[in-house]
Amino acid sequence: MRAAAASANGSVTLVVPGGKIRQTFAELMGIDATRGLYLLLTKSRKETPIRCAVADFQARDGILGLNRAVLDTGVVSVAGSGDVDLRTEALNLRLQGKPKKFELLRIKAPITVKGTLVQPKVGVDIVKAAPQAILATAVGVFAAPLAAILPFVNPGLAKNADCAALTAEAKEEGAPVKAQPGARASSPHPKP
Repeated sequence: MRAAAASANGSVTLVVPGGKIRQTFAELMGIDATRGLYLLLTKSRKETPIRCAVADFQARDGILGLNRAVLDTGVVSVAGSGDVDLRTEALNLRLQGKPKKFELLRIKAPITVKGTLVQPKVGVDIVKAAPQAILATAVGVFAAPLAAILPFVNPGLAKNADCAALTAEAKEEGAPVKAQPGARASSPHPKP
């Protein structure tokens, strides 16, 4: 199995047309330092809906390149990029969450998933947050100490993903997608 995966060529599409996820996990993917940490510390079991999730990989010589990844929840929309090397089982993925609601303290840095398939290591790309921290320091020094929080405020302007179009496109590409009860899917590429 490992030898076959190490030389794989083709495409893989994963689709989740709906479901639920712990809100703590969703908030932390958007790196909401206030709400996410609060839910984590209080061990909240509150859930938020998964509106849809689609991950489209292209395999070439055992490397799964992530062409597109979208996870749309009730509180955050996440886009993914990166690759999985099936030859060495190494992960190199980035998840960038955008909140849908106002957040007081949000760190603008992607979540990273490194390591291996057996031992993934989840982290934060702090280098991407450096400009935000520098701006906060400058504002705090030159304007007012309380104003230093402004670069971390997020108005929560992320929009819902077009889940019907994403799942219809995945279905057209051959993914076995079952429609959610009550959901209407329209194809983004109508056939003549």
